[in-house]
Amino acid sequence: MRIPIRWKLLLFIGVPVLLAYLAVGVTEFIVLRRDAMQIMQKEVQLLAQLQAEAFNMQLSEAQKITNAYAAFFQKQPDLELDEIHDLLRTILDSDDLIAGVAVAYEPFQSYDPSLRITAPYMWLQDGEYKLKDIGLEAYDYLDREWYTVARDPGRPGWTEPYYGPVFEGLLCTYSVPFFRDGRIRGVVTIDLDLVPLQETIPDAGIDDEAFAVFSRSGAIISHPDESLILTKTVDDLIKDYDDPQFKKLRQNIADATPGSARVTGFPMPYPHWMVLTPIQATGWTMSVSVPESSVMAPVYMRIRSLMMILGGGLVVILVAIFVVGSILSRPVTNLASAVSRMRAGDLSAQAENISNRDELGDLARGFNDMTTQLQKQIDQLALETAAREAVESEIRVGRKIQVSLLPQDFPAFPQHPEIGLYAINSAAKEVAGDFFDFFMVNGKLIVLIADVSGKGVPAALFMAVSRTILRNLANTGATPDEILTAANTLLVADNNAGLFVTLILLQYDPKSGHFSMANGGHPPPFKITTDGAVEPYGESTGTVIGMIPDQKWGKIEGHLKPGESLVLYTDGVSEAGGKGKQMLGIDGTQALIEPHSSEDPEQLCNSIVSYVHEYEDGNQGDDITVLVLKHDTPSG
Repeated sequence: MRIPIRWKLLLFIGVPVLLAYLAVGVTEFIVLRRDAMQIMQKEVQLLAQLQAEAFNMQLSEAQKITNAYAAFFQKQPDLELDEIHDLLRTILDSDDLIAGVAVAYEPFQSYDPSLRITAPYMWLQDGEYKLKDIGLEAYDYLDREWYTVARDPGRPGWTEPYYGPVFEGLLCTYSVPFFRDGRIRGVVTIDLDLVPLQETIPDAGIDDEAFAVFSRSGAIISHPDESLILTKTVDDLIKDYDDPQFKKLRQNIADATPGSARVTGFPMPYPHWMVLTPIQATGWTMSVSVPESSVMAPVYMRIRSLMMILGGGLVVILVAIFVVGSILSRPVTNLASAVSRMRAGDLSAQAENISNRDELGDLARGFNDMTTQLQKQIDQLALETAAREAVESEIRVGRKIQVSLLPQDFPAFPQHPEIGLYAINSAAKEVAGDFFDFFMVNGKLIVLIADVSGKGVPAALFMAVSRTILRNLANTGATPDEILTAANTLLVADNNAGLFVTLILLQYDPKSGHFSMANGGHPPPFKITTDGAVEPYGESTGTVIGMIPDQKWGKIEGHLKPGESLVLYTDGVSEAGGKGKQMLGIDGTQALIEPHSSEDPEQLCNSIVSYVHEYEDGNQGDDITVLVLKHDTPSG
C-alpha cells in the first residue's frame, strides 16, 4: 500500500515526537519521583542512621572491651581459675548491655590441661553474680554457633540473636578468638541484652508501627509487637503478604546493604516506602517506613500540569509537519524512482531532471555522484580481487613446489635399519626459508639443515638455489668443509640481495656411527647419549654462507654410539618467544629436549615443534625446522 509522504512525515516525525514527549513525561516523573524519594530517604535514613549509630556506638564499645580482654588472655596464657573469674567479673561490670561473659577453651588447652573442655560463664541476676562452668556440665559447646563463629574463621564474629539458655532474655553473642603459638586456644564471648537497645527506638522519634530491625538471616529482632521477635522472619513475611517488592528487599537484608521499595502489608497495611539502613557493627538492618501518599502527592500534581503543556505543543507540531510534507512531496518523486531502480539491482541508476537549488536538489545530485563512484569502486575492487587471487594462487603453488623439494618419505632408508631419521619443516608464512635434506652418497648419509635469512618468497627462492648447489657439491664426494667453502663461492658471486644462509652439513657413516660435520654460523646441535643426557655438540666451524667471499670452513669429527642421537634445529626453535616471554635460547632448547630424550626421532620432532607452537601462543614468528638423526640398533 502506497502512503503519501506527508502522512509518512506525520508518522515518522509525529510519532517520535509523541514518544519523545512521553519520554519527557516519564523522565520528569522519574526525576521528580527520584528527587522526592531522595528527600524522603535522606530524612528517613538520617533518622534511621542516627538510631543505627546509637546501636553501633553501644555495640562497638562492647566489641572493644571484648577485643581488649581477648588480647589479655592471649598475652597471659597461664592465668589461674580465680584470676579468670576476676576478669569475667570485670568485663561484666564494664558495660550495662553485657548480660553474661564467658571464656571457652579448645580441648585440653585450658588452665587445667587435664580437662577436655571448660568454659567458665558469669552473669548478673537480681544484682548477684552467678557463675557456672558450662563446659563441665555435659554441655559440649564446640559445635555451638557462639563458639564456631569465632573459632572457624579465626576472627571475631556475631551470632544470630537468640533467647538465652541460662536466663531469659533476648541476647546476641559477640565472640573473639585468642591464640597460643599461632593456634586458636579459645574464645572470649559476651552476651548482650538487646531489650534496652529496642527501648531506645521510640525515644528517637520513629513511629511505633514504622520500624523493625532484622538480623542478617532475616529474623525480626526488634519490633513494637514483641510476638514477632524471633518468631517471624523475612521469608515468613514474604509468604504472609505475597509482595514482590518486599521480596526484593530480602537480599539487601541478607547483605546488610541500604535499600528501599514500595511495599504493602508490613509494617503498614497500606502502600508505603520502606527504607533499609545497615547497622554496621553486627550486619543487622534497620527498616523505617513512610506512607506513599505523603511522598508522591506533589509528584502527581506536577506531572498532570506537564502533560497538559506537552499535549498542546504536540498538536501544533503535527499541523506544521502536515503542511511542510505537502510542500516537499513533489521534488522527492524523481529521487524515489532512482532509489527504486537501485534497489532492483541497477547500481548505475541516476535521479533525472534535477533542477532544484535547495537541500533536496543537493541530495539528489549527491545520490547521482554516489552511484557513479560506487560503480567505479566495484570495478576497481573486482580488478584488485582478481589480481590478489592470482598472486595467492602462485604462492600456494610455490609452497607445494617447495615442500616437494624436501624429503617426504619416512622411514627414509628402510634398507638401513641402523639409520633413525625424521624431520619437520613448519613455515611461518606461505613459503619458508628453512629447509632440510638427506641422501646417500657412496654409502654415506649426507644430512643438511639450513636457515635462509629473511622470510617469504625471497628467502624461499634463495633456499631453492642453496639446496641445489649444496646437493650437487655433496654428490661429488667432497667433505663437509669443502662443500661449504665451494657453496659460499658460488652463492656470493650473484648475491645482489644480500641474503645468506646458516647451515649444518653432516657426512655420516651409518655402519660405524662416525661423522664429519661443518657448521656455517648455525645454532649448535644437541647430542643425546644412551643414558638420556642432552648436551650441545660442537661449535660453529665458520661464518654464514653467501655473504663474505674467500672464506673457508673447518669440520668436526664425531661419533654416534648405538642408541645416541643428534638433534639439529633452526633458530625458529631457539629464538621462539611468546608475548612477554623470553626467547628459549640454547639453554631453553636443551631444557625442552631433556624430558623427551627417550623418544624416537619422529616423536621427538613432534614434541619440539608442538612445544614451540604452544610457547609462542600460536603466533609463529619464524620458520621452524627440526631434524633428528639416531644411530639405531637393528631389531632381530
